[in-house]
Amino acid sequence: MRLKKEEKQAILDVIRRFDPEAQVRLYGSRTDHNLRGGDIDLHIQAK
Repeated sequence: MRLKKEEKQAILDVIRRFDPEAQVRLYGSRTDHNLRGGDIDLHIQAK
């Protein structure tokens, strides 16, 4: 995963304010350590 620990935590903090039980999954180019750049693709499943 190409996210800093602080970035991951900030994303989870914001999502969990709205739904503490939401499941969050990262997909796309940020999951590949060999790639550079790219946006952050998230799949959020609300409970």
